[in-house]
Amino acid sequence: MNVICSSDSDMLLNVTHIKLSKGETFQDQGHEERAFLLITGEITVRLDGKDHHVSRRSCFDDDPIVFHLSQDTPIFITACQDSELCIEGCPNDNDFKPVVYMEGDSMLSRPAENTLDGMADRIIRTVFDGDSAPYSNMVLGEVVGLPGRWASYPPHDHPHPEVYLYKFLPDDGYGISIIEDDASIVRSDYASLIPGLKTHSQVAAPGYAMYYVWMIPHLKGNRWLQTTRNYRKEFEWVLTNPRLWHPAR
Repeated sequence: MNVICSSDSDMLLNVTHIKLSKGETFQDQGHEERAFLLITGEITVRLDGKDHHVSRRSCFDDDPIVFHLSQDTPIFITACQDSELCIEGCPNDNDFKPVVYMEGDSMLSRPAENTLDGMADRIIRTVFDGDSAPYSNMVLGEVVGLPGRWASYPPHDHPHPEVYLYKFLPDDGYGISIIEDDASIVRSDYASLIPGLKTHSQVAAPGYAMYYVWMIPHLKGNRWLQTTRNYRKEFEWVLTNPRLWHPAR
C-alpha cells in the first residue's frame, strides 16, 4: 500500500495506491467519501449486501470500473488474480447510496484528435465530476496519452489541486510532468501533486503510451467543472487550430 497524499495536506485528498496478490483481501470503512478504481486485475467486491465480480485486463484499452461510496460505507475486496487499485477519498458529510461505474458508464472524449497535427491527442475518461455527481466532493477520471503526445495541454491551471497516478506501456516507459516551469521525469507508479493555480502539462516519451488517474477535490463554493481551466495566455493561440509550420522538405 502506497499512501500518496492525505486530505489534511494541500492536496485536500486521500489518495492510496494498492496492489493485491491473488487471494489477498482488503476491507475499509473509512470516515470519508471514497472511490475505488480498478486499474488492472480481477476482484470480488462485497458492497451494500451484494457481491460484484469484475475484471479489467488493461487500463490502456478498457474503460474504468469504479466503486463510489459515502462516508462510513464498508467495502470488502478479494483479489481473484493479482490486482491493482487507486483509492481517492475526501471529507464529505453527504450520505448517498453506493454508485458502481462499469464499462460504458464513463464520459469519453478526445478533444485534441484533430488539432495541432494530433500532437496533443489523448483519450479522456471522466468517471464523475461536479455536474454528474452533485453529491460528491471530488472528481475522478483517467487519461490515456498516445506515445510521443502531450496531455493536459495547452498548459493550464485551476484553483483546485490535482493528483495524478501514472502507468506506462511498456511498463519501463517514462514521460515528463511540467508544473509551472519545473519538469520532472515520471514513470509507472509515480505521482504528480499539483497545487492549485499552478500551470501544468505533460508529455509521453515516443514509443510509450502514458496512462494516469486524475483526481480533483471541489473547493467550498467552487466546484470543478469541465470548463474550469485557465490557459496560459501565451499558449492560447494553439486552441484556434492554427496552420502549423512544417519543413519544406
